[in-house]
Amino acid sequence: MIKATMMTSISALLTLVLFISACTEPQETAMEGPPAATVIEEAEAAKSVGTRLRKALREAPEKVVPQFEARSYGYAVEDTMRYRLMLPLNYDQTRSYPLVVCLAGATARGDDNVNQVVGAWAAHVLAQPDNRDKYPCFVLVPQCPQVSNWGYSVPDSVKAKWEEPATSPIPEGVAPAVFSLIDELSGEFNIDGNRVYVTGHAMGGYGTWHFIITRPDLFAAAVPVAAGADSELAEAILHVPVWAFHGEDDGAVPIAYSRDIIEAMRKAGANPRYTVFPGARHLIWPLAYDDPELLDWIFAQTRSR
Repeated sequence: MIKATMMTSISALLTLVLFISACTEPQETAMEGPPAATVIEEAEAAKSVGTRLRKALREAPEKVVPQFEARSYGYAVEDTMRYRLMLPLNYDQTRSYPLVVCLAGATARGDDNVNQVVGAWAAHVLAQPDNRDKYPCFVLVPQCPQVSNWGYSVPDSVKAKWEEPATSPIPEGVAPAVFSLIDELSGEFNIDGNRVYVTGHAMGGYGTWHFIITRPDLFAAAVPVAAGADSELAEAILHVPVWAFHGEDDGAVPIAYSRDIIEAMRKAGANPRYTVFPGARHLIWPLAYDDPELLDWIFAQTRSR
């Protein structure tokens, strides 16, 4: 019964990846908020990555999800956020460990408490046995409610484009709930407050930028993938180590969205890392998290006091 439920819960993600591999021309659908990235890809650009994603989605319910404990967090009178938590391998409560917050994209929203793990590539990577052994840490994968988001620190002109076909504005994000959840978990477990990291792709990438801009005091490093933020807000995060990734030909999130804030950070004296995949479109998260230097870089970062 559990397996059947899990397989049903990933059907939307799998359908989207299959669609990417089958289509031959870019397509776009109107929706509230930023475009659903996975429906805009061209088959040729996404073929090899799409193959990996399909395999990962099919295997995740048995190989990845069970490593994460299912939990929930009541953050308002009638609102509950589902989340999954993976503890460090051989957790020793006398030791402090880093915390990695993984934010999935829009297709993983809901309340099944499965899809967000299946859809968060960073969670897949950190759950691999070798990585669990080398990088012992807590991994938090919250699930964004269906009608919400992680928050967007983007220019008003961008928000206006997203809202144009909609009948209502973009709903308020649930970032404050995640920040509160981090505080609660820090009271329950021995989490190193100087080594809290955040990463995500697509909507989760926008959330990653938004999280560090909103709470630059909380995070020791951030890895936003295929997303961006308002370059006018760069001053707030000059002390936060950032490694951003983007596809050169991303048709869902224009590369300017990340390039502009990275350039603003550099002009102001910061030294963010920035990787652009030539010719790649939006479906780049497996490529980003494959970087052999990434995990060493993340776990070497410590929050500036």
